[in-house]
Amino acid sequence: MKHSILLLSLLVSGLLLTGCGRTENSATSNIIKVDAGASEEAQLRQLNIAAGSYMEMTGKFPPDFQALVDKKFLAQIPTPPAGKKFVLNAPAREVQLVPQ
Repeated sequence: MKHSILLLSLLVSGLLLTGCGRTENSATSNIIKVDAGASEEAQLRQLNIAAGSYMEMTGKFPPDFQALVDKKFLAQIPTPPAGKKFVLNAPAREVQLVPQ
């Protein structure tokens, strides 16, 4: 019984992940608008969600923030807090906030 449920779950997951074969993020409601007034942790969480979604779609880490905007994962290139900058760290596969 457990194997049947697991197999069914994998089948459904596979169907959901394959979608309709589109290469663009067509659901505009999924575009992330990073709130400059949000905490640094919240901003990083939003940016990492966008980068992760880009990776799921393309199979690679985004080369820059413009790629996230172009593929409609971000509404605009984020503005970091004063004295800091957002960095796409490809080896770590994460967005980081570092001193400028």
